[in-house]
Amino acid sequence: MERVTSLRVLSTVCCLLLAFHASDSAIQRPPENHADMMGGTVVLICEVHAAPPLTRVMWGEYVTSSIVSPISDNEFILAHPNSNRYRIIHNTTTAFYLEIRDLRLEDGGRYVCQDTLSGPPQLYRGEMELIVLETNPVCNSTAPPDNQVLEGQMYTIECRVNYQGQHPPKMTWTGPPPFDVATPPPTPTTVWSGIQYVVDRSMDLRSYECNTSITDVPNQPEGVAGNTPTWSYLHRGPQIFVYWGPKNLFATPVQAEYEVGDTITCTADSRPEATYFWQNMRTLEQIYSRYYTVGNDMIGFNTSMRCMAQNIIGGFVYSENLFHPVLVRAPTTPTTTTPPPPTTTFPPQADCTDLSGHWIANNPRAEFVIRVIPGSQTGEVEGVMKNNTETIWVEVVGTTRFPDFGYLGLASIWPFNDGVTGFSGECHRCHGLEMIIGSGMWRSRLDSVLCGHGGNPYVYEEFYFYRAGTVRSALDGRELDVHNPTAISSRLGVTLKKKK
Repeated sequence: MERVTSLRVLSTVCCLLLAFHASDSAIQRPPENHADMMGGTVVLICEVHAAPPLTRVMWGEYVTSSIVSPISDNEFILAHPNSNRYRIIHNTTTAFYLEIRDLRLEDGGRYVCQDTLSGPPQLYRGEMELIVLETNPVCNSTAPPDNQVLEGQMYTIECRVNYQGQHPPKMTWTGPPPFDVATPPPTPTTVWSGIQYVVDRSMDLRSYECNTSITDVPNQPEGVAGNTPTWSYLHRGPQIFVYWGPKNLFATPVQAEYEVGDTITCTADSRPEATYFWQNMRTLEQIYSRYYTVGNDMIGFNTSMRCMAQNIIGGFVYSENLFHPVLVRAPTTPTTTTPPPPTTTFPPQADCTDLSGHWIANNPRAEFVIRVIPGSQTGEVEGVMKNNTETIWVEVVGTTRFPDFGYLGLASIWPFNDGVTGFSGECHRCHGLEMIIGSGMWRSRLDSVLCGHGGNPYVYEEFYFYRAGTVRSALDGRELDVHNPTAISSRLGVTLKKKK
């Protein structure tokens, strides 16, 4: 009886020791799912409770074979086709991290870390999934390289990435609505997603983004990692610049009858600003201007006048026509002929006499009111300007060559889109007609730029500015003196800084 009791006690002690030993040898920090780019280096974690010889930690993989292929035994790398790229990082007695260098697409798949001394493999092992991506997603768009798109046209953007692993990446899109998303089911090696959108004006200066990440990790059984890898990539497309051909063409004023000297103005909604010409459908005479002045040759006729507006987008010409009736009755009273004013012969080319005044360019559209500061020996200039996309005036400062006013440089800060515009031009007086020819560049920090990258500059087309005539007050309609800074302030509702 005493011998049986002793055997039972010994058996219980042995079982307790085995239970304690098994608890000590469990995987304390199992490997986690991981995603990385091809060509890099990854480190897969695995930590056990006790150091060898109480444990024997082995790494294996299911990548090169449907059954586990051993990689390491404790800190030693075993014979394996990829052994030259494997290393065990054993910086503590219980840590056995697997390092894989020069990551390749075919490395994607399942890996296992197991303590082979502790008991059943399903209890003392940890499995994880390595997802390898060939490159960052490659994205293409059917929009032109400068992203200047036409209102009403449909464009597409698609992104594609090759990968290896059990958990495919997922792509999600954000941007100005409306847009349609097409995402077919992923293949074992490729994920593809795309959108299509029809351009409207609300999309101007906005962009589309595609975010790629690993999100669909289903529930896993005991011993298999269930975490979601943190890898992600954001593709941010360029800003969209929306253009449209002439639309909603109309003429003003609309009258039952017109008199000699009346001016009819043709206007269209377009971007970039349209150019115009009028054509007399009775005589086929053409006038290249948006303004038509009724002449004596119209007296006694009800003439159909054709106005054409056109602009150029992406190398294509877009136009719209308007036919406007102009009835001019013959006068019932004698008319007095006014002798023509004396003509003045101007030289073919001369310097500009002064840059102060109101200047307008029609295609592209822009205008400014400036003055050369009196007494300035360096040609300092101040004033206000706006372009065809803005409804506000902004303050500009600059300088001109003094005293022949041959060159002009202006700069301005736009308050709402936080952009800056620089303008340079030269002034000529050709046969008595003053003209400023120039160009400009615009930048905005709303381009979501990064350090070291200045975003997308926008270079304006060449401007041809001509004097616009009298500037009148917006308050009482009186003619203003452009050499007086308070006149510009009352005309446009802005305050110019006075020189000290």
